[in-house]
Amino acid sequence: MTYTAYFLKFTTPLHIGDHKPDSYESTESYLRSDTINAAIVATWAKLGHVDWIEECQGALPFTITSAFPFYGSLGSENIFFPRLKLPFDIEDRDTKLAKQIKKITWMDKAYFETVINARKIDKSFENHIKKEFLTLEENFPEDGFMHKQVSERVAIPRERSEDNQSEPFYMERIYFDNGGLYFLAVGDELAKLDAALNLLQYEGFGTDRNIGNGFFEWHSSEINIDVPTNC
Repeated sequence: MTYTAYFLKFTTPLHIGDHKPDSYESTESYLRSDTINAAIVATWAKLGHVDWIEECQGALPFTITSAFPFYGSLGSENIFFPRLKLPFDIEDRDTKLAKQIKKITWMDKAYFETVINARKIDKSFENHIKKEFLTLEENFPEDGFMHKQVSERVAIPRERSEDNQSEPFYMERIYFDNGGLYFLAVGDELAKLDAALNLLQYEGFGTDRNIGNGFFEWHSSEINIDVPTNC
């Protein structure tokens, strides 16, 4: 099946909150689709396209996935999917292999297609685990390309008092080394999605966009994914 892939290459650090009380102290590693959808609609309003919002009546004219990691430069992107909860079809399965599989968070397109189509996987797959990534790419960095860094910040109240003083807090952000996040889209009127991204790249995704977090450059391309035909 053919999809349009949108690649977001972040030019500044990214923090993605998870709506928990301590959401500053840790960041999620992907952007949820509902977050992207909400940003698109809000951007259309800023662009003056209220008619686009009214026309869709709560259902966008296209469907998008969440934004998952990709590694590589323009034209050679290695895209990753969340590890499927389907069992790996491996000969001579043992406890060691089961533990290795649990280490995997992200699997590249080749492994994703293999698992989703219930094809056999060679036991040597464990040699292709690089940190939390499962990939056939030989030049993939051993320690991954998404690096999280925690920095100390200070929350300054607008009105100070004895009970309302400045408080330090910690914030975790992601830095991408030759990679970023991508999402897939299918449907009509993708030009409207392009229009939103043209503005969103300067407004950013995630937390603390007002101080420069989450800015990105973007491009899109067609991508074919071998999905089962009997679903």
